[in-house]
Parts: sequence; structure tokens; C-alpha cells
Amino acid sequence: MGKRGDYISYDLFDTHIMSYDGVFLPCDNERIKTIIEQINRGNLKNILVSHDNCMKIKLTKWGGMGMPTSWKILSRGYIGRG
Repeated sequence: MGKRGDYISYDLFDTHIMSYDGVFLPCDNERIKTIIEQINRGNLKNILVSHDNCMKIKLTKWGGMGMPTSWKILSRGYIGRG
């Protein structure tokens, strides 16, 4: 997909839920592994990383990780992986 110019989007970091079909969404570590794989394939310019803070429980005031959640998770995941 990246080679064709399509964008590859990663979202919902720090969210551990199951889909309506009963399938679990990938955990943060699995997302990080696939991001690294896409970078190694030369698709860095086609990767989009986002995180929605649409629920107040995601904000630090209410016990969540706050606005920079995806960057906190990604930086922890990349440490030691080059």
C-alpha cells in the first residue's frame, strides 16, 4: 500500500477494546511492530499516527495519559529497537 502512495494510519493507542465482531484490536506493541515494519519497507512518508481524546477519561485530569499519549507510547516502544 505504501509503495502505491496510500497512507497507512495508526490510531487508538492506549485503547484496549474488542470490535463489534468479537475481534480484539491490535495492542500498542503490535501497532509499534507494524510501524517499524513499514518504516523498514521504505514507507515512512506514508505513515500517519494519531490519537483521539474524545473521552474525558483519556485526559490527565481524569486519570488518562493525556494529549501526548501516542508519542509517549511510541517513544517507549522504539527505545532499544533502533
